[in-house]
Amino acid sequence: MCRLLGFRSNTPIVLAYPLLEAPNALIKQSKCDSRQISHPDGWGIGYYRDGEVILHKNVLPAYKDEAFRKQARAISAAHAIVHVRAASVGNITLQNAHPFRYQNWLWAHNGTVRPFDDIYQQFLKQIDPRFLALRQGQTDSEMCFLLFLTELAKLSTGDLNRPSPEAAVESMRRTVQKILAMAKPFYSPRPSALTFLVTNGEMLLAHRYVTTLFILQQNSLGRNWVPVHKRSKSSQMVIVASEPLNDENWQELRNGECVLIKPNLQVETFDFGLDDPAPVVQILTNEAVTTAT
Repeated sequence: MCRLLGFRSNTPIVLAYPLLEAPNALIKQSKCDSRQISHPDGWGIGYYRDGEVILHKNVLPAYKDEAFRKQARAISAAHAIVHVRAASVGNITLQNAHPFRYQNWLWAHNGTVRPFDDIYQQFLKQIDPRFLALRQGQTDSEMCFLLFLTELAKLSTGDLNRPSPEAAVESMRRTVQKILAMAKPFYSPRPSALTFLVTNGEMLLAHRYVTTLFILQQNSLGRNWVPVHKRSKSSQMVIVASEPLNDENWQELRNGECVLIKPNLQVETFDFGLDDPAPVVQILTNEAVTTAT
């Protein structure tokens, strides 16, 4: 399992606070999370500057890596995804470190597809060959991303980097349900954990399944988040994270819940109905588009 966070704001956020300085900052979780588990197998910071993706990764533990601290102190961003890894599938390499990128899209996963070896060949067949050819690593997480892109391409009529929010949510729903449908015939003592963050630099989608995810909506950001000279009463932020970073009013997402954070910071919530096994029975052959509202 891993630990991750992602946010959107209307003013640049200093990454030093969520990554280094908060009571439960991500660097602390990388060494020892709330379950007393370490996440030492690399890290990644992906963010946007003037509409361009900037991505930093390393294979060292975040809590031991001065480069992680350096980047956290140097970066201010209005939109970012950050991940610290505890490897379950795939070696400890840069190619297997999150977030994964395709054009403007960034993707991070907390969890494991189970039983991955049993469904591996079927999983490959679900991915469009043009996206499968982009695969660089060994992880189930990257394959989940490529499946998401496959579903998104089916629903997008224009630029894949700028789909409608409805298409993005529906693509996430299809991705999750197809993975569960593939795994359903096989016995596994532990369920697949499918907690995902994905963004195109405009909207941010967060889905929780098995592994935890919390959301915090903040108005009038204080000095911890925003430099004094950039602070205003209109500053706002929505952040999602595997664990609350501090004692503010974080809310836990339900199993099978997906939140869409729009560019204007409005938040919409969708229930994928994953507690009921019925929706996954025919999903591999049923390509009907359902309205994601």
